[in-house]
Amino acid sequence: MPYIGPLTPSRRALLLLRELELPHPSVRLLLNGDEEIGSPASRPHIERLSEDVSATLVFEAAQDGALKTARKGVGLFEVTAHGVESHAGLDPYAGASAIHALAEVVPAIVALGSHEHGTTVNVGVISGGTGRNVVAARARCGIDIRIAEPAEMARIDAALNALAPSDPRVRLTVGGEWNRPPMVAHEASVALFARAAAIAAEQGWELRETAVGGASDGNFVSALGRPVLDGLGAVGSGAHARHEHTLLDQLPARTALTVGLLNALAADGG
Repeated sequence: MPYIGPLTPSRRALLLLRELELPHPSVRLLLNGDEEIGSPASRPHIERLSEDVSATLVFEAAQDGALKTARKGVGLFEVTAHGVESHAGLDPYAGASAIHALAEVVPAIVALGSHEHGTTVNVGVISGGTGRNVVAARARCGIDIRIAEPAEMARIDAALNALAPSDPRVRLTVGGEWNRPPMVAHEASVALFARAAAIAAEQGWELRETAVGGASDGNFVSALGRPVLDGLGAVGSGAHARHEHTLLDQLPARTALTVGLLNALAADGG
């Protein structure tokens, strides 16, 4: 019994299977409205509904037509510096600048990135202070961390909690969490992709796979060791940009692939 997502190829594939009277397994269809903000409410439902299925098919957009068999995990953190406020002209040495301390540790945060391990760190937002003539009492930065290897979570956690500015009067706090674990190409998912690639070949085209830095709800399923295929949805480009678009002429092939995959899963008794 596979679980499939909501986009056009999935719905059309189900209609075609019924119209053509082809064998197909029973399907659980999950419509998720909070994926873009990290799936805080839907995650437990995703994990529960994928527990006893033969495959999870995620209809996120394809990457230049390729299925996504690996995705990075995402950590969303913030580091806040708590300093001592004072007048920058009248009493500058009485203060301990949270901004200066944060500027001191930001390079150490960025240095946690590792090309070797596929870890990237981006400090994307920084704010603090109340005026140019005030030694800042508070400053914060927002951090986006992407990891390809699950073991990197422990290393990053330890490093963030060990950050310390040179001025002992400034205190640092770390907030946030790991939003999604990495989606890795484990044995069950590798076998599922091989089946999908064979079906595409029978239909006369080559199906490719790729690893991407973005995350999806497939990450949750993969982390539990369950078979998952991602990127079965529309083909296009310009994700999250004004020129984002879908290539309509590619939809029939995506639908045919889904029909073939569901038919094959039915033959397995899925």
